[in-house]
Amino acid sequence: MGYCISVNCDNFSFDVTKAENLMRDVKEAFFKEKIEGRWIYENAVIGSETIEEMFEELRFSLYKDGDKYKIDYFMGEKLDGCEEELFKSMAKYIDDGYLEYIGEDGEQWRYIFKNGECREVYPEIVYDIISYDTDIWDLETTLNKVGISIKTADGEFRKLEDVLNDLSIVWEEYVGTVNKLT
Repeated sequence: MGYCISVNCDNFSFDVTKAENLMRDVKEAFFKEKIEGRWIYENAVIGSETIEEMFEELRFSLYKDGDKYKIDYFMGEKLDGCEEELFKSMAKYIDDGYLEYIGEDGEQWRYIFKNGECREVYPEIVYDIISYDTDIWDLETTLNKVGISIKTADGEFRKLEDVLNDLSIVWEEYVGTVNKLT
């Protein structure tokens, strides 16, 4: 039994004019056994005659939108960990974007396409640092309570409180100058 996944959201697309080259590179990756996907038939991928047929063998529903191909949906078993290699084989043809997956257990991850490359990224869960005490709802107080420092243009780290004080002084001087001019 495998691990069921589906595409949760995406902005995956590629130019129609790149379809033949994309097919060639994916087929070559399968042929050279760089990709050994469970639940798909390598020979069916290699023997695909159209881009739609190849993506169907990879269990993606592909559709044409003007001069772009896009993914309609994906649902099925994980390819036994070879997804990243599959996407790397086609990355140079894919527009900058991502495919976000969700697993049967709720786990999420993305394959991010940027500048002709692909990488797998898992999200980091960060809980809100603001407590529900009524005295720390404003950003300045909250950041000071957790000891936030700011790196200045000259490379120094300064406490947020000091930076805000300096900004306050500069602002007061600016407002004073404007008031004198008007």
